[in-house]
Amino acid sequence: MNTLRHAVPGGTSQDQPAWPHVTQDVFTAADRWVPAARQFTARALAGWGVTAEDAGLVVTELASNAVRAARGTACGQFLVRIRYRPSVVLLEVGDASTSVPVFAAPATAGEEHGRGLLLVARLAAECGWYTGAGWKIVWAAVPAVSAAAAAGTDAAVPAGRAA
Repeated sequence: MNTLRHAVPGGTSQDQPAWPHVTQDVFTAADRWVPAARQFTARALAGWGVTAEDAGLVVTELASNAVRAARGTACGQFLVRIRYRPSVVLLEVGDASTSVPVFAAPATAGEEHGRGLLLVARLAAECGWYTGAGWKIVWAAVPAVSAAAAAGTDAAVPAGRAA
């Protein structure tokens, strides 16, 4: 089994710009709250005037994993944090479990689980995980375009995507 890269988003470089837009919420670790996490993400990005094509799918996959992991914890919750700076949205989903995120291939072609992290890794420009403040956080950075940039002539292709 391959594990997801253990790393803080953006590395430890002091050259990284700050995240001017940040929001987060905590949800009950139950399947019915996964769509709420996706809606929370969509509302945050819309409020910032940002489009990130794959953000909803990535949050859904990460939240589904967090729900499964958090069910075995006393906390029984999962965290969704969204950060935005020009050209990138950082999606962070946390749970209180101590399990390491693993790329697991489904046992059979019809298996319902086992593809989520593989899909996230494919859609994200970068992804990984870290621990902090009682949470195990799995994160993914996805390309984003602000409404203002999309109106310009040189923003037709989001960062990280080929034309």
